[in-house]
Amino acid sequence: PSTEPGADRRILLVEDHPDLRADLTRLLHEQGWHVEAVADAESALKRVAVRTPHLVLRDIMLPGRDGIDFLR
Repeated sequence: PSTEPGADRRILLVEDHPDLRADLTRLLHEQGWHVEAVADAESALKRVAVRTPHLVLRDIMLPGRDGIDFLR
């Protein structure tokens, strides 16, 4: 078993606003999540291809590909 907080609870946060991304990352980590945070859908798709998170929390309005298109 890992000693890292949230090691077995992975969330991918997709948020393009840097301050909000940092705040959400901190809050989620405090709740026991291991958070991987990215700024756009393309980066998120690359991360999902490497390791599937338990949960994806994404913004609807993202640069390039929006949050709805990302889900497709």
